[in-house]
Amino acid sequence: MSTRVPTELATVSLSVNGRDDISAIYNEMVKMFDQVAPAYTGKTNRTELDIKHALKKANELIYREARLKAPRIRPEIQEGKIQSRKNIHLSDPKYMKERSSAGKKYRAKGIIARRIVTFAHPVSTYVAALEYGRDEFLQVMKKKPYGIVGGQTDSWLRKVGAMDAQPFLRKSLDNKAQQAYDEFSSVLKKRWINTLKAVGRHNAKKGKG
Repeated sequence: MSTRVPTELATVSLSVNGRDDISAIYNEMVKMFDQVAPAYTGKTNRTELDIKHALKKANELIYREARLKAPRIRPEIQEGKIQSRKNIHLSDPKYMKERSSAGKKYRAKGIIARRIVTFAHPVSTYVAALEYGRDEFLQVMKKKPYGIVGGQTDSWLRKVGAMDAQPFLRKSLDNKAQQAYDEFSSVLKKRWINTLKAVGRHNAKKGKG
């Protein structure tokens, strides 16, 4: 098996109102939420919908940056690929996807919205090696699919070469983190203001104070 090359995780610095203080960001979000959440008592939780919408808009900025920064296969290697793999590109939205990933497990931890950049097969099988690099290792291969006959077993060993890290996801996050936060904050404020207006109109029709 290969040993993953130690690599630093992405570190992101954010600022709000000119301060590099994550608690200020948190307090601002809580203050807005406290104004909106109690005001809406309908069946649909509009506060959560607004959060999810704003987070999607923010994560799309990181996703687009990741598609731009994704490593490109050299033409000579692309030319030598088998026909079934020729039209597979790391940056293709068919294989690189921006989507929600929350669910019950995260809700139990108090996380109501979560979005990620993820990958579909076959890109998902090698994207980690691109991002983090890999050591040389031996891979157990089946004989039949590769047309190899003979020998005493049904498998054979193939040496897979080392790969240098080509980080693009961490760089995309680092490059767009502040812009994504600003987008999240801006979109969420607008959505929550509209939600409060809608609640006010609803309450006025029902004769509520």
